[in-house]
Amino acid sequence: MKLAQGFTIPGPQGIPEAVAPPSSIPTALQGGASTGMKLLSLGITYFTIAGVMIALIVVIVSGIQMITSQGDAFKLASAKKRLMFGILGLVLVVGAFFIVRIVFTILRLPQDYLFNPTSLLN
Repeated sequence: MKLAQGFTIPGPQGIPEAVAPPSSIPTALQGGASTGMKLLSLGITYFTIAGVMIALIVVIVSGIQMITSQGDAFKLASAKKRLMFGILGLVLVVGAFFIVRIVFTILRLPQDYLFNPTSLLN
């Protein structure tokens, strides 16, 4: 399959040079189902990492609130509630990731890219 005709560009000292088009689309740029799977896996990975980071930040902030509450019952209750929600969020994010892994396994989808974004560069 011929993609395009050759063309010329200005070369050194203004002499035109012929440029041949590529013979096919490079493998890295070819689309298809694997590109969608890579995008889905990458999205799942990044959302999982972001969710874990947010949950850990909430846990750390609630710990700081507990320390700085100075015996104030309202501040301490607020910090405990935030700590509970932070831990619950962490459990939900990790649980959702494992559910996705189970679904990928059941459907026999490739799991090469889950938590391995560097494999997408190949």
